[in-house]
Amino acid sequence: MSAADVQAVVGSPANFELLVQQLLSADNAARKQAEAVYEGLKAQPDACLQQLLRCMRQSDKVEARSFCAIMLRKALTQAEPDMWATSSPQMQAAIKAELLRALVEESNRGVVHKVCDTVSELAADCLDKGSWPEVLPQLTELVNSGNPAAMEAGLLIIASLASYSTNHLRPHLAGLHPLLASCLNHASIDVQVAALHACCNFINALDEPREREGFQPQLVPMLAALGRCLSGGDEAAAQDVLELLIEVAESHPKFLRKHLSEAVGALLQIATAAPLEPPTRSLAAECLVTLAEARDKAPGMVRRLPNFVGALFDALMHFLLDVEDEPDWHRGDTDAHEEDGAGELFDGGQEFLDRMAIALGGKALVPAAGARAAPRRTHAAAAAAALRRPRRVLSRRRRRRRRRAGALLPVWLGDADWRKRHAALICLAQIAEGCQKLMEEQVEALVAMCLTGLRDSHAKVRWAACQALGQMCTDLGPELQTRCGAAVLPALLAAMDDFANPRVQAHAAAAVVNFSEGCEAETMGPHLDALIAKLLALLQQGKKIVQEGALTALASVADCSQEQFVRYYDAVMPLLSTILTNASTKEHRLLRAKALECVSLVGMAVGRERFRHDAAGVMQLMAGLAAGPLEPDDPTHSYMLQARAAHAPAAPQRRPRASAPPARVGAALPHAALLPRAPSAAPRAARRRAPHAQAGARLCKALGPEFLPYLPVVMPPLLAAAALEPEMKVADPGGDDLDDDDDVEHIQLGDKVLAIRTSSLEEKATACNMIVCYVDELRDGFFPYVQPVGELMVPLLRFYFHEDVRRAAAAALPHLVRAAADAADKGVPGAGKEFTSRLVGFMWDPLIAALKKEPEPDITAAMLDSLGEVVGLADPGALAAPQVEAAFGAFGSILSAAEARRSQRSKRKAAEDFDDEEEEALAAENEAEEELYDQVGTALGSFLKAFGDAALPYVEGLMPAIAPLLDKARPDEERRIALCVIDDMLEHSAAGRAKYLAQLMPVLLDAAGSDHADLRQCALYGVGVCAAAAPELFKPSAPAALAAVRAAITRPDAKSDEHEMATDNALAALAALLEHHGDVLDGAAMAELLVGGLPLTSDAVEAAKVHEFLVRRLEAQDARVLGPNSAHLPALVSAFVRVLGRGTDLVDGGVGLRMAGLLHSMGPRLPPGVVEGAFAGLKEKQQAAFSTYMAGQELPQAGESPGPRSSHCLAASAGGDTLYVLCGELEPRIPLTDDVYAYSVERGDWSRLRTRGEAPGGRIAATAAVIGDQLVLFGGRTGVELGEGARGDLHVLDLGSLTWSSRRPAGPSPAPRSFHASAVARGQLYVFGGCGADGRLADLWAYDPAADAVFGAAAHGGAGGCAGGCAAACGHAGHVITFAGECAPSDKGHAGAGDFCSMLACLDATSDAPAWHAVEAAGGSGPGPRGWFGCAALRGDLVVHGGLGADNARRGDLWRLALH
Repeated sequence: MSAADVQAVVGSPANFELLVQQLLSADNAARKQAEAVYEGLKAQPDACLQQLLRCMRQSDKVEARSFCAIMLRKALTQAEPDMWATSSPQMQAAIKAELLRALVEESNRGVVHKVCDTVSELAADCLDKGSWPEVLPQLTELVNSGNPAAMEAGLLIIASLASYSTNHLRPHLAGLHPLLASCLNHASIDVQVAALHACCNFINALDEPREREGFQPQLVPMLAALGRCLSGGDEAAAQDVLELLIEVAESHPKFLRKHLSEAVGALLQIATAAPLEPPTRSLAAECLVTLAEARDKAPGMVRRLPNFVGALFDALMHFLLDVEDEPDWHRGDTDAHEEDGAGELFDGGQEFLDRMAIALGGKALVPAAGARAAPRRTHAAAAAAALRRPRRVLSRRRRRRRRRAGALLPVWLGDADWRKRHAALICLAQIAEGCQKLMEEQVEALVAMCLTGLRDSHAKVRWAACQALGQMCTDLGPELQTRCGAAVLPALLAAMDDFANPRVQAHAAAAVVNFSEGCEAETMGPHLDALIAKLLALLQQGKKIVQEGALTALASVADCSQEQFVRYYDAVMPLLSTILTNASTKEHRLLRAKALECVSLVGMAVGRERFRHDAAGVMQLMAGLAAGPLEPDDPTHSYMLQARAAHAPAAPQRRPRASAPPARVGAALPHAALLPRAPSAAPRAARRRAPHAQAGARLCKALGPEFLPYLPVVMPPLLAAAALEPEMKVADPGGDDLDDDDDVEHIQLGDKVLAIRTSSLEEKATACNMIVCYVDELRDGFFPYVQPVGELMVPLLRFYFHEDVRRAAAAALPHLVRAAADAADKGVPGAGKEFTSRLVGFMWDPLIAALKKEPEPDITAAMLDSLGEVVGLADPGALAAPQVEAAFGAFGSILSAAEARRSQRSKRKAAEDFDDEEEEALAAENEAEEELYDQVGTALGSFLKAFGDAALPYVEGLMPAIAPLLDKARPDEERRIALCVIDDMLEHSAAGRAKYLAQLMPVLLDAAGSDHADLRQCALYGVGVCAAAAPELFKPSAPAALAAVRAAITRPDAKSDEHEMATDNALAALAALLEHHGDVLDGAAMAELLVGGLPLTSDAVEAAKVHEFLVRRLEAQDARVLGPNSAHLPALVSAFVRVLGRGTDLVDGGVGLRMAGLLHSMGPRLPPGVVEGAFAGLKEKQQAAFSTYMAGQELPQAGESPGPRSSHCLAASAGGDTLYVLCGELEPRIPLTDDVYAYSVERGDWSRLRTRGEAPGGRIAATAAVIGDQLVLFGGRTGVELGEGARGDLHVLDLGSLTWSSRRPAGPSPAPRSFHASAVARGQLYVFGGCGADGRLADLWAYDPAADAVFGAAAHGGAGGCAGGCAAACGHAGHVITFAGECAPSDKGHAGAGDFCSMLACLDATSDAPAWHAVEAAGGSGPGPRGWFGCAALRGDLVVHGGLGADNARRGDLWRLALH
């Protein structure tokens, strides 16, 4: 572009019009060249504006005039630099005059409307700047001109100014009222609609009710104008009017009150008028539903209208009849034709039923006359969502419309018209969630209706029955699955045999998905054989759509059944592998993607040990697919993201929302969900959001640390997706540049529309959530990515385009801090306290800023939760005083805003239509707000736990906001939240106890008598805290506290489901009183009361404390606990049996074994049948858990475990709190590394230690033991043959510094050996037997670390276990215990399993003549025969890890055998 090109159009109208044609050209090159010239022309404002104005007024081409009107508006109001401001006064005057003349003289109505837009925006800008005051009289003159076209133009501009420049028009309202009234009665429909437009805009824009009331006289003429549009056949105009009325109904529904009956009647007539176009009828229904939703602005208004609910329900049910039986629907092998036959009214009917059901209260939805009303309910989430929902954006669904549904649905289900039967079932699906409690009462009858539908003669009705069943499984589960599963699953299996209708087969499989999501594994178990056989059959003989559905159902069933799925693994996995390998053609890409998701869930279900063999091949396939040239529309990409990760289980929605994330099944899977389509919606299978929660990447979860090698493969695409920028643009409403695409969401921003492509946002959100899963699962293994992920996530805390992105960003922060802290603990290079502190500092200020700005209360709650976790994880020194002050400032702002919202909501009580239903809705909204109070309280607790007394001044600063919650006039739940803060202060701040305990004890004791269970629980917890933490301060309150505790324990309903948690806390407080105040209170009476309340079963934390206290007191033979003449023993034993039957739920594992030891020792003192009777009352699984405790225990294993191995070392710390595993083999004769793994007995998790120094190196068949703070390793071998590479060396690991050193003790050295046994007794390391260079050994040696010397030892007796290597040994009370071993070798040598035994033998090392004796184990199956395993003594018990089983498979299990 040259200056000459610009000058060529400056003075030539013809050249400029040619430029306009080029700007409109479809030829990219020509258009770009013209755009360059136009940009140059804009540097001469007067010339540019003059040409635009001349072309708009004088061109003989409508297209050119229309285009120039648009370009002129943009030049005058949007251009950079401001062309209006830089143009000459003469040009400005000419523009004003020509624009107004164009309104009268332009012949094309479309061009006039674009000129109106230009005048409106220019006038609004000028009025704001104090110029063009004459425009208002000029517009009034146009309206009074009598020329219908000019009148319409003037009214449209006034309507726009009513929205943009309300304050400038406010002084002219008195004159505008009669003007608009006369125009509403004008003969021209266009004038009437324009006047109505102006009236509605004024009503919406005016803040003062008094000003809006000035338009009341126009309401009836407005409705009349709507009627004239319809009677005149101008439905386009009628639709414009309905759109305007919807806006009024949404913004100011009370404006319609005086003429509500007329308005609703007119709208119902339109909605039910069959001759009218579907969009017209849908808009009328939209207006009615919008009125029903106006609970915050007009509570109860429409519900009081006679017959409103019934008439609207009937109308919407008839909308569902807009469906035809299209042949392509039946023939379809893909989703392509699933909506064939569904009309526009059908789609709208589903949405409107949903929204109507949520909006209306329970008493409006009772069954027909004679049926009882349903109980009142609280549905906080649904109510809050309904209040936040933007118009016409699909959201969470349905409270059931019972009166009409109760009468109409059974009639329609029996109708001869298949469309009515279809509609009734679709209605059930739509209303299930909102009417959950009402429908749960009649679930059997409702399921029976669906089962009848499954047997219907029409395929579409059977499809709808699957839809209804599946949706009810989601919304009424697990109640439905438990009560009706035995009928539902066989019926769905029968529907899967409908090979003539593959769409029904696929939908039945999708219903199985929903059934599985809300189903307990025990409920699913009896049906697994038939279900999996059917799904496998469909995979091999069904059509593609059926195969896809079967894969998703199989994945969901695996996720539900978990370990029960192991027995099907060998049948399922080869088929899945075949699909993954062979389904590579374009038409089978979705099948391959679904197979991938299925594999990931199967892997999680069966566990690492079973899945490990196939996992490597799956990951390699994924890596190859990720690296390959996948086409943009290949679903494999999104499925790989989801296959790598899992969220908290969430049920699929019935229909998508406009910005819906990808669907999930089981643990977040895309699938053929039960979702009918809705107009202008995102991809069909939209998922409902849930507390993300949270399982982790599926394959990562299945593989644990073994997934780490694949992290470099999966992380780069995830990071790229998480960094995607939103695809968006700002456009004019109704403009040609707006995308008419289901993937684009449009948001009105003032006079503009923001168009956002949702698919990129969903991909970003999915990637962010996947990253959260990885860091949560891998912890320190994720450390290399902590910094880049932190730099990515922290700014996303304020990514306001997508809630899930912000939620994931918040969730990531504590996981990142934990990963950094764990890495620092393990000595990972680059990690350390300094890095962790920098990380906390980097995220802190942005998190606080995001908290203050976050618009969504549920996201605010998530951010508060993350902040509390970060505080708990961070070193207190990482947060300076200003940072803490900022956090507490944010807390104060959140509490103030929440209180202000609560106050505003309470004003609704003054509304004349406020009733019981609105009271219920108001309570639900307040309940939703309580989550914020709760999270603030939890965050305060985190600060108090982390900072103690240092946090007290900050907490005191918030007490003016917290203390009012204690008022008895406040809801009990709010009082509970305040008490939780008080509990935390009293528990974690000694200064707080000293300062406030005396004045707070009356508050706690008063609340301890509350009938509200949760409030009472918190109060009693605080009583127990004070009794234990500040005995002297508490002493004056002890008698009153005991009375309150006794009253709580002896309530008639104390052990009911509702009150049991509070009772457990009362019993815990009683235990604290007994322990710390038994000298001043009646200890015997307290002990009797405590024993009588056993066991604690609801509050696991308090249960563990109290049960440990009792074990401790019984071990000390406390007479108060035993009772007179041990009278309490039967009750104690019965309680202990129940506790041990719950595994580790109610007692820590180590304490449970001590409890089992007490049971053994108390047995002879018990009356006959006490243990047996208590045992008989346990369920089968509980009996197994109890037996395990009594005979030993398989311990839980989490974290970075050492995995299966044999011929390795296992040792226990001196205190019995940690186990250590190192060396060994996974493949025969191939030594594993000398990495040391530490197991926390308390937490039940593994971690890998970062050691240094002179390490022993990888070896097999060595032994190790802990003496003091040293881990001592002896012997082993590195070679393949029996004597090859045998070692006789001694290595010591200092467990404090994690430093290895080699030792050469004085005295004779035992021969190099492997497969020997060792144990610690009397401070010495004993070594027995093994395989030497010349064969098997049976000698005994001892190493004294204090003298750093080795000496020989003699033993007598012949029961020392199997001669030769595989027996394991440990020390116990001065004895050496051996277990199992290889009695005879395998003919395959070390590559096979020999003749293993499970014999226990004991050597009395305290005797002057040590001798072996056989020991017989009592009860339980124990670890079973095995060899080459690790063994150690743990707190007087025997611990066994891994080894080789009789099936020649290496184990990774961990057992604890009680040696009593």
